[in-house]
Formats: sequence, C-alpha cells, structure tokens
Amino acid sequence: MSNRPYFDRGIIFVCNKYQIILASLLFGLTQIGWADISPQPRIINGNIASNTQTPWQVALVTNPFDAYQSYICSGSLIADRWVVTAAHCIQELKQKNKDAYVLVGTHHLQDTQHGQIIKAKQDYIHEQYNDQTYDNDIALIELVEPVNFSQCGKSCQTIDAIYPEIEKQYAPISSFVQIAGWGIIEDCENSHSLICQQYSGQMIRNPELYPTILRYTTLKLSHCLSASSLYNNKQITENKRWIRKFEQLL
Repeated sequence: MSNRPYFDRGIIFVCNKYQIILASLLFGLTQIGWADISPQPRIINGNIASNTQTPWQVALVTNPFDAYQSYICSGSLIADRWVVTAAHCIQELKQKNKDAYVLVGTHHLQDTQHGQIIKAKQDYIHEQYNDQTYDNDIALIELVEPVNFSQCGKSCQTIDAIYPEIEKQYAPISSFVQIAGWGIIEDCENSHSLICQQYSGQMIRNPELYPTILRYTTLKLSHCLSASSLYNNKQITENKRWIRKFEQLL
C-alpha cells in the first residue's frame, strides 16, 4: 500500500455550547475541538481572536522572516507534525515555486517570538481535487519537526478526534458556526489582516438547491464578499477507495 494519505469526510469542531463547523474536508476521522468563544459580529468590522480562541489555527507562509507579507492561507493543526489546509493553497505555493512554512502558536503574523516557524517537509493534495469546481479542496502538510507544545501552551493545541458514528450530532442545520483566519477585514479591500480574526454565525441550508442534505453553505460577509464551502456527499463519503484511518499517517 502506498504511503500517500487518503481522504474522506469533514472536519467538525465544537465551541463551548455552540456547535461549530469549519469549512474543510478531512480523511478517515472527523475532528472536534473546543475554542474559547461565543457568537460575535462578522470578521469584516468584527473581532480579533485571542491566542486561545482557535489554538489549532496556523498560518501558511513562504518567508519565515516575514510571515505577514508572505502569508498564503490558514490551516488546522491536527497532530504535532500534521496540518490540514485547502488544496488550492498548496497549488498556489507550487505556482510560486517557494518553500512552505507554518506559523504555529500565535494569532499575530509578526509575533515569531511567541510563535513557532516550522518548515513543511511534504504536502499531499487530494488526488481528485478539481481546481475548476474546487471539489475535494483538501490537502495535508507534513512538517519537518514536531510542534513544541510545552513552548506555546494553550496557544497551540491539536484538535481531538471523534468517530464518524457520532459526527452528525455536531452538524445539525441552524448550528452556530465559526470562521477564523487572517483574511480580508476591510469591506471591498484586498489586504489581509495582521492579527487573526474570528466570526460566529448560524448555518442555514438552502432548501431549493439541497432539500435533504447539507452540501453547500454561504456565509455572507459583505456586499463585496462571501465565504462559501462545498460539501459533496457522493464524491467525498461514498468514494470507498479514500477510506483510511488517520492513525496510519502518524
């Protein structure tokens, strides 16, 4: 069997009493974690996230000495050497032909004193990723060395895994969901944030498009922007050859 990771299912998070979904897809196991948040205004004109609100949040950059200017994407820390991110982020890195680094343990892109910069060893893009439709927009990053959790304490933590048998209880329609990252914070601007931002809102299903299952959700951020996430049940969860347990990667 190849050592290449295989993908399945979706990442699910829980924040205190509010059920959280982050827009990513995963393999084998669903992920669950806890963040110190309550529902707040949206990211644009919204709130700065503290170091402990989303401790699994990492920044994918190309310059270890200037994380802000070289910022590419966010990711989630799922093990001491593994980060899950979007496939289109890895694709952008390959187009730039630059090495990738991960900033862990800080919400501030210029706070390398408290955060850790770790070089990426290898990336794995879903074999059925479609850069036109963004189906299977999921990738893994393996780090060259493990995160030093004793150094960053509560500011960097992995996300606890749960089994697929109980995952549905964490993702009902009308759940409160959270998005976080260093994305655009000014209405109709292109510059990204220096400090991690977070937004909590309610997930609403579109009954006209998908009357029976959640497959596509949109969180409207402003009249210029929207954040969308694609869920394709057939392509992700019914593709049997992608099933592989997360523990086999470690």
